[in-house]
Amino acid sequence: MSFDTLRQSAHVSQGARSLRRELRASSAPSLAPARGPIDWIAVALLMLAATFVFFWNLTASGYANEFYSAAAQAGSKNWEAFLWGSLDAGNAITVDKPPASIWLMALSVRLLGLSSFAILLPQALMGVTCTYLLYATVRRVWGNAGGIVAGIVFITAPVAALMFRFNNPDALLILLMLSAAACVLRGLELPADRHGNRMRTRWYAVAGLLIGLGFLTKQFQVLLVLPGFGLAMLLLSPTTWPRRLLDAVVALGAMVVGAGWWVALTVLVPSGSRPYFGGSQTDSFIELTFSYNGLGRLTGNETGSVIPGASEALNGACQGGMWGETGLFRLWTSDFGDQITWLAPIAFAAIILGLIAATPAKRGQVYFGRFYLDKRGGEAGLDTVAHIRRAQVVIFGAWLVVTWLVFSFMAGIFHAYYTAALSPAIAVLVAICGASLLELRNRSWMPNITGLLIAITSAWDMALILRSGSFVWLGVCIGVIGVVAGLALCIIGFWMQDCLPTTWPLTLKHGARGVATIGIVALLAGPIVWTTCTISTGHTGSIVTAGPGDSMSGGGPGGNGATPDGGSSLLGGTSANDSLVELLTQNASGYRWAAATTGSQNAASYQLASELPVMAIGGFNGSDPAPTLDEFKVYVAQGLIRYYIASGGMGGGMGGTQMGGSSAASEIAEWVAQNYTAQTIGNTTVYDLQEQ
Repeated sequence: MSFDTLRQSAHVSQGARSLRRELRASSAPSLAPARGPIDWIAVALLMLAATFVFFWNLTASGYANEFYSAAAQAGSKNWEAFLWGSLDAGNAITVDKPPASIWLMALSVRLLGLSSFAILLPQALMGVTCTYLLYATVRRVWGNAGGIVAGIVFITAPVAALMFRFNNPDALLILLMLSAAACVLRGLELPADRHGNRMRTRWYAVAGLLIGLGFLTKQFQVLLVLPGFGLAMLLLSPTTWPRRLLDAVVALGAMVVGAGWWVALTVLVPSGSRPYFGGSQTDSFIELTFSYNGLGRLTGNETGSVIPGASEALNGACQGGMWGETGLFRLWTSDFGDQITWLAPIAFAAIILGLIAATPAKRGQVYFGRFYLDKRGGEAGLDTVAHIRRAQVVIFGAWLVVTWLVFSFMAGIFHAYYTAALSPAIAVLVAICGASLLELRNRSWMPNITGLLIAITSAWDMALILRSGSFVWLGVCIGVIGVVAGLALCIIGFWMQDCLPTTWPLTLKHGARGVATIGIVALLAGPIVWTTCTISTGHTGSIVTAGPGDSMSGGGPGGNGATPDGGSSLLGGTSANDSLVELLTQNASGYRWAAATTGSQNAASYQLASELPVMAIGGFNGSDPAPTLDEFKVYVAQGLIRYYIASGGMGGGMGGTQMGGSSAASEIAEWVAQNYTAQTIGNTTVYDLQEQ
């Protein structure tokens, strides 16, 4: 080796060492407190509990929402169906959402085969992942115990336990929003030097990509977290204003890229070369985004919907239809309350308490028994800790407030399980509230505020339980114990108001802690029981709720999900009898579509039972012009469809009326009945479209 080569190698090595030193000097210190054996044991127990909640009795729900299960089955058989989120492998029509959540289920089914476990496995894994993300995010600046509290509150939220064991898109949406929030917070931790600015921009870009994928999961709902992200990025970033604006532009650009590539495909690929976009009236994903799944959800003007929302005035008054009255107190006063609002009073209080506690700590202050240490054993910047605390309050506080207000006033389709989107915000804020009260324990008013929160929240939990009509005795116990414990803390606080809590006699301190512990146990009793009921039974259909009651119903309010043998419901689907499945598998396996029927839920039931593609005429509500009567006649003439299976018609099983949309499904049913011979298979009327 020549001298010049050695000299060049030395220069490269020296440059690499200099770069490493620069990166170490400019990288942000770890804000997370050290973990001792007890902390590691607590984390392990939390993750075991999360695994139990999200995996135990998982397959009791069968295929859960067969609408999405059928799309996953189709995607596992056909890559074109995978790309578009088609309901069937023949690619007649897509589901009425973008396909991101279906991609994961389809890959699971392709790997493990079609089964309930393969369909629900991705959602359960997402639940466990979200639990750890919440723990890790809160722990960084509020301590190990704060992270544990966030995880506990999340896994005991009844609607979270429901949706992370169910195959609707909400599970993936929540994971993506929470991951994006964690990325924004990690970016805010970095210093304002050159390397810190670059890394912050990268964190923001990743957050933008995740939001873009969230759009491909459930469209505009993912944007509800953006106000909090924007406030934190623009107001709390440590860098200069020009750099803040550049970071925001990069994040928005990444968001557009994350969603735009697939949206561009929907525009560039012409109709006829892809499946029809379910839920739209013009075969347009853009229309679906801004109408049925967009502004229509806010205004109630959802063309093609079978279930009326706010767009139809009854007796001259605009209402929320079967989705409940809109207004500021909608989630408090309606049947949505016991899904998510058990600890909501504490979460809202945390926005104020968290900002009070998020002040620069004194040098050497101990929190949860641990110093904030960086990786090199030095004390991390306490100003940075306070800074990120404020950012967490802003991000998750805005998440809670904005989402709560939108859910309260949206006049269109609104299901109780939508409130699962509030669960991460409530979990984080409840943990912040507890950590803040401990941080502020030297304030004279702290015992009074703690007691007041326990009393108010316990009274609210009692009201939720009494209103439900289940476990009334539990509600009374929670109310009495919680209110008494809360008032006892208030009395102690007023009695000792001239003394700081840290100077109280030891006996009084232990007594106050014991009373507070009893109150906290009372607060958790309600959601734990509701969550236990949720995971103890299966849930099927399109409309599911958490808690005690007939959880198998899914066809609508008071509905029965899948109807008995031969019956059908557009929202609950049907139960395919063995004779019909045998007919399809023996005589229709060579056709592009083994059968056609009205409504996606009905088609999904037959498709999952036979594992053959079944055309869903009219899409989810049976009101999409897909296919038209003329198109259907062409399919039949070309020998692409073997059977037509009669259904219950528009709004079957729901008692609803169709709000506009197409009448193609009814026209096809009439044409088939007039031109083909009906035969009864079990209790189902079937027409052979290829009869000779």
